Amino acid sequence: MHRENLVRSMVASFKIAEPKEGIRRSYLWLRIIILMGITTYWIDYPESDLMTTSKTCGANWTSQS
Repeated sequence: MHRENLVRSMVASFKIAEPKEGIRRSYLWLRIIILMGITTYWIDYPESDLMTTSKTCGANWTSQS
């Protein structure tokens, strides 16, 4: 178990460790696929009645009070 500041390692993006414990590959292809999937989902997200109803209910609730 390492006895070092985890938050500092996360903020600085640097961790003191042996070279053999490091990440060997960056998996750029995986990052691109995940980013493309998230972007496609975000652009093509279907609108549902639940989203429309919640916006309307919030407006009606504030106007009644």
